[in-house]
Amino acid sequence: MARRTGWHHSEATRRKIGEGNRGRSLSAESREKIRLSLTGRHDSAEICAKKSASRRGKSIPPEVVAKSAKTRSLRYHADSEAQRRASESRRGARNPMWGKLVSAETRRKISVGVREHSPNKGKHLLPETRAKIAASLRGRKMPDAMREARSGEKSWLWRGGTSRLPYSPDWTKALCLSIRERDRYTCRLCGKRQGDHTFPVHHIDYDKKNCDSMNLVTLCRGCHSRTNVHREAWLAFFRVLMTPALPYLRVA
Repeated sequence: MARRTGWHHSEATRRKIGEGNRGRSLSAESREKIRLSLTGRHDSAEICAKKSASRRGKSIPPEVVAKSAKTRSLRYHADSEAQRRASESRRGARNPMWGKLVSAETRRKISVGVREHSPNKGKHLLPETRAKIAASLRGRKMPDAMREARSGEKSWLWRGGTSRLPYSPDWTKALCLSIRERDRYTCRLCGKRQGDHTFPVHHIDYDKKNCDSMNLVTLCRGCHSRTNVHREAWLAFFRVLMTPALPYLRVA
């Protein structure tokens, strides 16, 4: 049967078809046939351009938006329950990776694969988009359950409680001020100048009791956070940084 192009059902006919199909669902066999028929099919660039042009400037009616939101909400809760059951079935010794250790090479390959296939690869958010995201997250707190699951000894940054150890009596405001003056109120990693917020002073060997001036360096808040991981590498870097021959070496 030839397809009638440019021909459309009337509003009354579409309403009748919708009422006739309401409450009916496709069988699993029909859904599988439709899935197989659509697998591997892609619209051409011309068809994609036509679809984009036909939708440009059109707005979705509020009732359609509300109906779509309700459908997504119901689907989300259904999926959440299914995910919870699936998670419980793979927890502990029932997990296929239970007791297995992933090598450093495998972890590196996984990391590279995730970066290469990320849908956001090569994309950069606009400043106004970043501002909107920051405004939406401002004031929000981490759920208590998540905070408890990542705090103390459960945190992957746990160092045996060294962050709670007291500082040396030599650690004074005057000492920190002298270090910032020595570094010209500039972050020694990124070169950022101190503004309204005072820059922290970092212990190179992560020993709070070692307040020697050559063990202290000025960092901005962002770079100070970066030094919490890969400490051995940062320790070696700062030892080179603090040599007299390289007094103001910086990295991006």
